[in-house]
Amino acid sequence: MAKRLLLIAPVFFGYYKDIMEEARSLGFEVDYLCDAPSDSNVSKAFGRINKKFIQLSTHRYFSNEIKPLIEKNQYDYVLLIGGMTFALTEKMMEEIRNLQPNAKFMMYQWDSEKNLPYSTKIHKYFDELYTFDRIDSISMDKYKFLPLFYNHIYEAIGKRRRIHMKRLENEEEYI
Repeated sequence: MAKRLLLIAPVFFGYYKDIMEEARSLGFEVDYLCDAPSDSNVSKAFGRINKKFIQLSTHRYFSNEIKPLIEKNQYDYVLLIGGMTFALTEKMMEEIRNLQPNAKFMMYQWDSEKNLPYSTKIHKYFDELYTFDRIDSISMDKYKFLPLFYNHIYEAIGKRRRIHMKRLENEEEYI
């Protein structure tokens, strides 16, 4: 039977789709939830200024979409990608954790802790904490260092660049 993954992540350059695709290629069944009640630029801006500005819509989103999905499924893993748009409250994370007592909870921060100070309030709900920020991983034992997300598109770019550089080297030999 396939393992189930709940991915909670921002809509950021479609990376959540790439993460879902990769997890599915590894045999996971994946459900996705956006980390904020809306992906609109206005909502994102208000959420970055002060999470209280989107508090009502966040509570509605949690009650109408997040909680029903989590109540009807049992997950093996819950992966939260923490970024600037993250809007869920500490109480909401506690409820998610209580609804999924057998799941392994992992958080990956796409920014340094100094830019995501609210995230420290929810760390206690996670079994593992990862960060892309090398300095955070060195200065705080709670974090495991994990460089930024890798997409296979970058692999193709690297191959094209190597081919281009090889052509330039060959041209220089004839000069």
